[in-house]
Amino acid sequence: MRAQVVLHAARGRSNAHIARETGLHLDTVRTWRNRFAALGLTAALLTEPGTMAVRV
Repeated sequence: MRAQVVLHAARGRSNAHIARETGLHLDTVRTWRNRFAALGLTAALLTEPGTMAVRV
């Protein structure tokens, strides 16, 4: 699911559009989009579920 959010975000879709398309809550989409923007693709996909901690 994270990858879908990141792909939609990379295509420039709005958070609301991504939430509708994926069935996720808007806050969840916003969180993952912000992680992608702040941490980059690899780190955004490797963070622990429910945290901002990067897996090692």
